[in-house]
Amino acid sequence: MVATGPEHPNADVVRALYRAMERSDVSTIRSLHADDFVAHVGGDSPVAGDWSGQALADLAATIRTETDGTQRAEPRHIMATDRFVAVIHRWTASRHGRSIDQETLIVYRVHDGKLAERWEFVEDQQAHDDFWSFEPPINE
Repeated sequence: MVATGPEHPNADVVRALYRAMERSDVSTIRSLHADDFVAHVGGDSPVAGDWSGQALADLAATIRTETDGTQRAEPRHIMATDRFVAVIHRWTASRHGRSIDQETLIVYRVHDGKLAERWEFVEDQQAHDDFWSFEPPINE
């Protein structure tokens, strides 16, 4: 991770999130999010949409299963203010014999020290959509 300028406490929240995600530490991940956390994923694929609550947990489990645990998000830059944290991370995964490697901009809204909302902006939306929409041919 590259840090520029003085660190903001909200940057520490996001750093803790990435460390917890790397360890698959679900308890810590949940503790960093507000109860009404919402994630906004753009595009036109099975993972696109607004996700919260149990639906968000189910999506995370599906992504782990679909990628056989290969999905990784490596933060490159983290910039924080009192209300927002922006993260540029390298996102990689493999699924059905296909791989993806993109930089992604994630913007978090922070409220009372917890992550309250998330927006995702991928480097190549079409490649992202194709990656998640691809289904291998059925051998008959």
